[in-house]
Amino acid sequence: MPSYSNPSTICINYGLWDFGDGGETMSFKLPKGMSGRLRDVIVQATEAFNAVTTEGEVNIGSADGGKQYANCGMGALADKASYRLSDNSADLVLATLPADTNICVAFVAPTGGTAAGKGFVTIVIDCFVA
Repeated sequence: MPSYSNPSTICINYGLWDFGDGGETMSFKLPKGMSGRLRDVIVQATEAFNAVTTEGEVNIGSADGGKQYANCGMGALADKASYRLSDNSADLVLATLPADTNICVAFVAPTGGTAAGKGFVTIVIDCFVA
């Protein structure tokens, strides 16, 4: 049985996401009865992001648009560059994800100028029995 010190790691892949095309919220649940530790959020850019007024973001929270767990801003991420939560610790709000609860992932479009930015999005979570 996975424990906090010996977790089972899962990756949630959202594929290629077009942040410039507008925002959307998706959700997931961890395996039944398991809590999680947010280990990383990775965005591998395939088109440069702009951030004229506000930057594109991947927010993870307990409700639509929430940022209780992570607020990952892409800034002006260059084409073929990557964003990693593990390299931007200030974007991590609370690492522990609750068991048996919908976790919302909001993909937020940048604003100002011509909104742009595409990237493959992956969330890495260590799951364990609390």
